[in-house]
Formats: sequence, C-alpha cells, structure tokens
Amino acid sequence: VYALPIEKSCQKIYGVMGVEDIAINNLENKAYLSSLDRRKFPNVNGAIFQFDLLQTNPKIEKMEMDGPQIFHPHGIYLYEN
Repeated sequence: VYALPIEKSCQKIYGVMGVEDIAINNLENKAYLSSLDRRKFPNVNGAIFQFDLLQTNPKIEKMEMDGPQIFHPHGIYLYEN
C-alpha cells in the first residue's frame, strides 16, 4: 500500500507548547507530536497530539492514553504493526 503524495508546504501551527519531536504517518496522512512545556517542568505533564496533514487549518487533538500518571515525553517513534 502506498500513500498518495501530498503537496509539500510549511505552516506554523499554534496551540501546543513544547513540541520536541514529530512522527509522520504517511498512510493515514497524520502527524503525531510529542510535547512537554519544559519551562514548567517538572510540575506539568506532557502529551501526545495528532492532526490531519490534509486539512488546511488542522485541528490539533490531544490523544487519550492509558499510561503512567507522570508523563514527560522526549521524542517519538511511530511503530506500525
């Protein structure tokens, strides 16, 4: 299965502080962001966000996760099974 090529362009995306890394899922045309506002560290938890790469004004969504109570992501990797 191959993803269709999309026109490449850059735009600034607002609404998430401390994005440290991005993983792209070309098959689903989504981007995943690991985020931690290090200015408030260690008194704040980080999160993983996602958005659709095909939307002109993408809506950034915080992903719900079952995991540790304390979460300070540093980098991200996309594993496809």
